[in-house]
Amino acid sequence: MPTTGLGKETPFFARMMMHVLVPLMVPFIKVLSTPQRAARVLTTILTDTSAKSGIYFDESGRPMTQSSAEVCDPAFTARVVAETRALLSTVPA
Repeated sequence: MPTTGLGKETPFFARMMMHVLVPLMVPFIKVLSTPQRAARVLTTILTDTSAKSGIYFDESGRPMTQSSAEVCDPAFTARVVAETRALLSTVPA
């Protein structure tokens, strides 16, 4: 999500282009988000009362019906969980 400011390590020229181009593109590209759009999607997901678990949601907050092969692979899922836990263990509390 370019508008989150997570790319602080990005080269200066690329950051400047993002500051100029991304605001112009946001209304036209669904995968680029604004804080307001992201809040609507998160609110939709968090207030969903269907009790669904282990699913992905699209950019509108609707449950996705298809997943990639990697997501369905238990070994891949276990690796992602292990790597995430290892990374989080390095973050100071």
